[in-house]
Amino acid sequence: MFSALISLSAAWNLFIFFHEIDAVPSFTEEPSNPSRVNEGDNITLRWTYDIDGTFRDSTFTWVPTGDTIALKDSSGLTVVPAFSDHVQVIILDSEATLTLLHVNRSDDGDYQYFIRNTNFRSTTSTVNVFVQFKPENVQLSTNATGNQACLGSYLNFTCSVGTHGNPEVYYYQLFRNDTFLGTSSSGEWIRMLSSSGVFTYKCQANNTVGATNSTAVTITVGVKPTVTFKRCPTPVTEGHNATLYCNATGYPVPNFAWINASSGNIESPTKTLVITAITRSQRGIYICHASNEIGNGTQTCEIDVYYRPSSSSITTIPSNYTVLRGSNVSFTCTTDANPPANMYHFYFKGSLLESSSSGMLRW
Repeated sequence: MFSALISLSAAWNLFIFFHEIDAVPSFTEEPSNPSRVNEGDNITLRWTYDIDGTFRDSTFTWVPTGDTIALKDSSGLTVVPAFSDHVQVIILDSEATLTLLHVNRSDDGDYQYFIRNTNFRSTTSTVNVFVQFKPENVQLSTNATGNQACLGSYLNFTCSVGTHGNPEVYYYQLFRNDTFLGTSSSGEWIRMLSSSGVFTYKCQANNTVGATNSTAVTITVGVKPTVTFKRCPTPVTEGHNATLYCNATGYPVPNFAWINASSGNIESPTKTLVITAITRSQRGIYICHASNEIGNGTQTCEIDVYYRPSSSSITTIPSNYTVLRGSNVSFTCTTDANPPANMYHFYFKGSLLESSSSGMLRW
């Protein structure tokens, strides 16, 4: 490019002076800044320019390290071997493109294009490549002990992210058995457990790139057993069989045991306890014990054993067996019986003397 200076002398002679002005390259189009790309995709950065003269050389540079990606000069285009598998470069007199292949997060940063003409006038353009990726290492945790909780209780759920992604997570979602439960900006929920059973929970972390699910957490929502008696036979006549039976509600399904309260022994590991030919020594309290992972429930059954009088004995007052004719003698009859004896009969030489409800006879 040239400029002209015209000078008129006093004699009206015309003098023309020419002065060359250095031309400066200028960009007519540049990539958007920042240029966003999802991890794994390709991105092409394109520049167009007016070299304003003759092209001399140009360079693509990875700004974070200052490394040259590619350059072009009079000898041609050269892509640095360290980048040759990861980029495609086109440099023309009026256009240049830099394509990043299969972008990963380490490619995030600034890229600079430098161009110079034969007048050694140059210009640069810097573009930030913003590599976007989904959240990673999403985990769901709860405050349930051993992944078990009681019906009606409240459970805390926390969705955490090992790598937040780029851009950051902006909301979380909670699911139970793949049914959506709610959204949280913090990744935290408090939920009342209104149904018993086995449930699979997971959370999902979302950003503008996409969503990532956590690993599943299985929670058993249980109900502590409540014991109800179906059969507690009492009293039972000695020598007969006694069958005790209990049932219980609860989740998971309870395990059962019948326990002798006096000895602590387990008499039966099932809902049913059969005592064959029961004896008076077996009367007492029996406990139906139902248990599951959530807790225990108990009910007691007190068995009374009836038996006829035995071990009967008679005592006299006075206690010796020789008395004076005409004096009085008191007889007391005792026996072991259940229920207690309610009538006693006194005999003399096989003949009934008298009956007494108290077991005493004065004669």
